[in-house]
Amino acid sequence: MASNVSYIVISDLHLGAENSILTRLREGSTLADTHQPSPVMTSFVDCLRTIVAGNHGGELPTMIADGDLVELALASPALSLPVLAQFVAALAGGEPVVRDEAILIPGNHDHHLWEMSREKAAQDFLRSGASLEKAPTTWHTSSMFLSRPPAYGATFLEDALHNAGHDRARVRVVYPDLALTSPDGERVVLVTHGHYMERVGTLFSAMARLFDPSAPPLDDVDLIERENWAWIDFFWGAMGRSTRMGALVEKIYDSMQDPRAIEALLGGLAASVTKRQNAFLRRVETWGIRRVLGRIVAGRLHERERDEIGEVLSQGSRAGLAAYFDALQHTFEREWDRPLPHDVSIVVGHTHKPFSEWWDAPAWPAGGMRVFNCGGWVVDHVVPQPHMGGAVVLVSDDLDVVSLRIYQQVHDPSAWQITVETVKPTPGGELFAEHVRSLVQPAREPWSAFSAAVEQLVAERRAAMQRILEGDLKLLRE
Repeated sequence: MASNVSYIVISDLHLGAENSILTRLREGSTLADTHQPSPVMTSFVDCLRTIVAGNHGGELPTMIADGDLVELALASPALSLPVLAQFVAALAGGEPVVRDEAILIPGNHDHHLWEMSREKAAQDFLRSGASLEKAPTTWHTSSMFLSRPPAYGATFLEDALHNAGHDRARVRVVYPDLALTSPDGERVVLVTHGHYMERVGTLFSAMARLFDPSAPPLDDVDLIERENWAWIDFFWGAMGRSTRMGALVEKIYDSMQDPRAIEALLGGLAASVTKRQNAFLRRVETWGIRRVLGRIVAGRLHERERDEIGEVLSQGSRAGLAAYFDALQHTFEREWDRPLPHDVSIVVGHTHKPFSEWWDAPAWPAGGMRVFNCGGWVVDHVVPQPHMGGAVVLVSDDLDVVSLRIYQQVHDPSAWQITVETVKPTPGGELFAEHVRSLVQPAREPWSAFSAAVEQLVAERRAAMQRILEGDLKLLRE
């Protein structure tokens, strides 16, 4: 008998974002409809319900949201939180799909949820009257093991869900990495969002080492977070929610795919900065601003993995992810009190481009690990992006892992079919994959309804993105 699905891992839903296909938009608007769910959302949950119905004994899995669950950087919580409530209502309606308690690993777009969780935990510790000598050495990361205190809760999300009538919903926060281990210690599944794979994510560390070359290497996850948390929370959180500045940030995000918009943005900035100069200095400074800032944009913002459309993972991001995996391995070894597991799988998100592959890694006993990417659920380009799409990573009771590649933003949606992927599976893992494959029937409901809804909404979001870009371009030129 095949193992049950014990964990469902999803990432980059960006609930509430105007470009998320899991968010319904108001008629004639780019704002989220907080009253009706997206047809993709409802049919997606129906597909998950079909998978969970295959569990024997009625066992419900735990959902793991691997970052960017809700859009807090480029959308108001007044829009994103009601859309989250729609998702929870769909999961809990009829036959429940998952357990009441979910696990959240914040990403860069909802990093502020971690800040609220850790500050609440620090506050609770101080109110407990415990000696400060017994306080954790750092509040910037949690233990990656669920069994180790302190336990962090997403009280902000829970309060919002309770306010919407979902009184049983609980959200456990682990940041930035989660480790699921087998009882014998021979297997581990590591889950992390992956926003530190890009150089822009570790900007503060790069600046620190520019001025102090003797600074230690970034070989520990806690060090990476301690040095860069303020930048992550500022750029992808606070600044995005800051009225006029937030609107500018959103335009920058949108314009990354349109050279005309980038040129207009730099031109507007140059004109604003140099407007009080004489004609000669204005020409010189305008040239300098366009040249220098243009290079910065090309060198940093254009390295966003989501803008690399020609391959599943760019060489820069592959190198950055490998470096983060090394730090993750060191941190795991520091927290783990047993020999390193022989069987390792890692689940990441962030790139919005799902993949499943084997990575060589000599530090692990097996010499490597399986790596799965959950993809994403937003459409942020006006033309088809064949590498972008969404996947659901399923983890069995025995920690076997399969990827359910559920949609892809290809040129011809009818030429693509929902698939189940594995990477070097064990015999038990292959049995688990075959079990999942038997439950996926793309030509039948609810799978066919899901694919039809995705095809329609992806096309609508591309058209909406084109209108947004043209509107931004007009404003930037004016």
